[in-house]
Amino acid sequence: QLSWSVVGVSINVNQAIFDETFNATSLKVLLNKDIEVDRVLKLFCKYFEKYYLELKSNKSSRIKESYLKHFFRLNNWMDFEIAGNVQTMFVEGVSDDGLLWLKNKNGRDSFLDVKAVKWVY
Repeated sequence: QLSWSVVGVSINVNQAIFDETFNATSLKVLLNKDIEVDRVLKLFCKYFEKYYLELKSNKSSRIKESYLKHFFRLNNWMDFEIAGNVQTMFVEGVSDDGLLWLKNKNGRDSFLDVKAVKWVY
């Protein structure tokens, strides 16, 4: 059983130029305007505390439900590059241990580390 964890979080706020080798963006790029860093920090801390307290109160199912509600391309067919091959997979969600849950056209489930796949879109 997990007894402790270290979490690192990074949010690109007003960065506009990125190294081409990274698939990154920022709030400034997405919203096409400068963002108040203090406001982002306050909102982040508010929601981080909210979800931390839910986790501490054994309400992790609420967190997962909220996460899946906003999960990119959930319940859709999507192309993925896996081990150098592009495969069309159905996005089922995320397993309880954090692995990406995909299903192939034959109905076979795959549970993959996010670093083992590349979303092709």
